[in-house]
Amino acid sequence: MDVALLLQTGWLLPALALLVALDAPFPVLPSEPLLMTASAVAIGAQDVPMAMGLLAAAFAGSVAGDHLMFVLGRTSRRLGRPGASRIARWV
Repeated sequence: MDVALLLQTGWLLPALALLVALDAPFPVLPSEPLLMTASAVAIGAQDVPMAMGLLAAAFAGSVAGDHLMFVLGRTSRRLGRPGASRIARWV
């Protein structure tokens, strides 16, 4: 199977954006290898519109993931008083 044909599927860019966004709260998701492989194939095939689409999907996914982590951190409740534990005093 030709890997360059996978770049022309309609699900690649939304799936990549979702994987990059979910990579922020779940760092074990492998979004970087997919992005690097797709970018290398797109540039090797001289498919500039797909390379720009990959850039836009990665950017949108990273911004969405960062905002998700900000919201999760901002709305979380602490288990104890701030500064009450030994680790919090040390840090």
